[in-house]
Amino acid sequence: MSIKTGKTWILAPLSLSMMLALTGCWFDDGSSTSSSNSAKTDTPKDETPANTTTLTGTAAIGAPLVGANISLNCAGYNKSNATTTGNTGNWNFAVPTANLPCVVNVAGGTANNIANTQNLYGLSLGNQTNVNITPLTTLALAGASNNALGLKLEDLFKAANIDFSKLAAQIDAAVNKLKNDLTAQGFNYPDIVDFNPFFTAFDPQAGNSYDDLLEAVMAAIQAANSNLAALTTTYATGGTLPAASTGNNGGNNNNNGGNNNNGNNNGGTTTPANAIGLATFNNYSAANNEAFFNSVKGTYPVAIFRAPAGKESHIGEGSLTISGTAENWSLQLKAHDGTVINALNNKSVIYGALTPAIGKLFLNNGNTPDKHISVELTKSGQITGWAGGFAEYGFRNNVLAYGAALPEVFKHIAGIWRGEAMANTCNKPKITVTVKADGSVSNSGKSALGCSDATVENKWNGNDDYVTSTVIDEGSWQGGKWVTTQKTKYIVQIDSEKAGDSKAQGGIRLTLDSLTSKPAMIAAYANLSGGSGAIETINAVPFDPNAAARTEPTAEELADKARLNGKSGITAIAASNVTTKTYTYSKAANTTGITIDGNLIKLQFNSDSLLTSSEAGNWTLAFPEKVGTYECTSTLELAKSSGDSAYLSLNNITFQYASDSINAHSGKSERNTGGACTVTVLSVGNTIEGSFSGKLVGALGAQYTVSQGYFSVVRQ
Repeated sequence: MSIKTGKTWILAPLSLSMMLALTGCWFDDGSSTSSSNSAKTDTPKDETPANTTTLTGTAAIGAPLVGANISLNCAGYNKSNATTTGNTGNWNFAVPTANLPCVVNVAGGTANNIANTQNLYGLSLGNQTNVNITPLTTLALAGASNNALGLKLEDLFKAANIDFSKLAAQIDAAVNKLKNDLTAQGFNYPDIVDFNPFFTAFDPQAGNSYDDLLEAVMAAIQAANSNLAALTTTYATGGTLPAASTGNNGGNNNNNGGNNNNGNNNGGTTTPANAIGLATFNNYSAANNEAFFNSVKGTYPVAIFRAPAGKESHIGEGSLTISGTAENWSLQLKAHDGTVINALNNKSVIYGALTPAIGKLFLNNGNTPDKHISVELTKSGQITGWAGGFAEYGFRNNVLAYGAALPEVFKHIAGIWRGEAMANTCNKPKITVTVKADGSVSNSGKSALGCSDATVENKWNGNDDYVTSTVIDEGSWQGGKWVTTQKTKYIVQIDSEKAGDSKAQGGIRLTLDSLTSKPAMIAAYANLSGGSGAIETINAVPFDPNAAARTEPTAEELADKARLNGKSGITAIAASNVTTKTYTYSKAANTTGITIDGNLIKLQFNSDSLLTSSEAGNWTLAFPEKVGTYECTSTLELAKSSGDSAYLSLNNITFQYASDSINAHSGKSERNTGGACTVTVLSVGNTIEGSFSGKLVGALGAQYTVSQGYFSVVRQ
């Protein structure tokens, strides 16, 4: 997969052994021409361009490796982090000609906006200046290195004096063995004259046979619960390759004409649909129709994530082609099996609109999927669209998972989550979100406008479901100034078509901080039909219905309690990016500024009334007067009167938050994501006491993390 639109194949006319026979040596005295790709070129010190050869190549794993570090170990010359790869995995670097050949390593970077954690290797030999670095070159080179030198790849790359003549003698055999092994395991090997994975230049994009094979190999490794490093180690010493995943063998754009799962609901095995990143538009412009069209035309991979009943086989990686001119333009949408879903030209439809201001292309010649298509494109490379007057098909890029294979994230978020409703008209009641490991989700609570009980239930079934990511700005006051940081959020969308307008109902959207571990809290949204509004919360936290039975304090809670020394008061460890400190406020005989009124503890004082100016601040805690574990509400009066929720607010000059009241769940926008806290009442009687903790975010973005909190109210 890739974001490039063209295909350029540079075919090596001779096999490697033939080439070596003609060259007769390992060193090339000529210098190469400069490369046109966008990665930087670094000419080594004390070398003039006439004495260097520019190596170029592509680093890819089924998607281009972007921003990855290229390092080289050549004959008597090495260079760490020599250059970085460009947006299409391309790279180039000038090497002293006398020091060729080289082993090349790539590490780091991202593929489809996901961090790359693998090391891959390539090789330059003879007069070959195109050096690919892929899983195929890594596997073949590992076998050649083991057979020729008895070295693992990591040791080969560190070797001070590599015997390149012995290594080269094994390369042809290693490539042929890899080809035979891949074919035997069901993969489609590129049918290209003199194809060599080390030296044949390629574009890492869907439809390119080399790139499709890389993608299929990586999918098979994942399906086998392995990784490239482990497979490389075993394969180098005679181990076997994993079999091609059913419906994903390097041909026909990932699924070999299947329905993304070789039968989907007909008993076939599931194959996860592969991630698709953002596109790259050349000099994106909204200045006018011509400038906009010229910047976005091309062919781009897209995920077909929604299809009409009976057309589920179209779900998978397809392509969108924008072609022609600003006056005479066309759109074509293909399914992953090559089926043309829609192909329209603006000259032959009822209505066509090219709207640079919003980055939209729209063609309408009727309501059926083959007659109606709408596409939106952003400068960042986001593509979203639908085909059909009733949005029967949905497609997009920047997608991490889609199709019938259940994303692993459901294992991490399975359980019960409870948060405060976003609705103001119903006094912010509780919302309960229940997630099961099988992909079932329910969102239950009061409707935002009607305040009536409502529940929306849905389940991931691979049609109209996907996972994507977005980057948002979050800010906080630090050192007296507002500091903005970017955070990645992940969106799990189930039945997305029913998540938007006044008639839709059934779609559920979850927003998470992590896909690989349990998030601290999640946001949940489900639209309701008509004028009922939605069921929405931004701060749902894990909820254990059995936690209310706990009365015995933990060892940590006993230690926290000891800091109060039998006095009424409150103690906690409060942390921010500025400082971390343990605070203890107790109602001693000589202490002022602390008020206890029933189920309310309040600390309100000036900087000179209780502590030094660097430690002064205001704290408020309201708790139910019955044993149990409670979530926090953002309304103090509700916490004091309801008996089923707590309240926590902090404001401390130490953190330079001044008048910014930091209440749980106070924020609603993407920048101010609210907060969450939990209060556990452990004993009720002459002494009411318990623990609390939470993350609090204020209206201006100020943040606290409160841990090891304990409170005690001794009745007089």
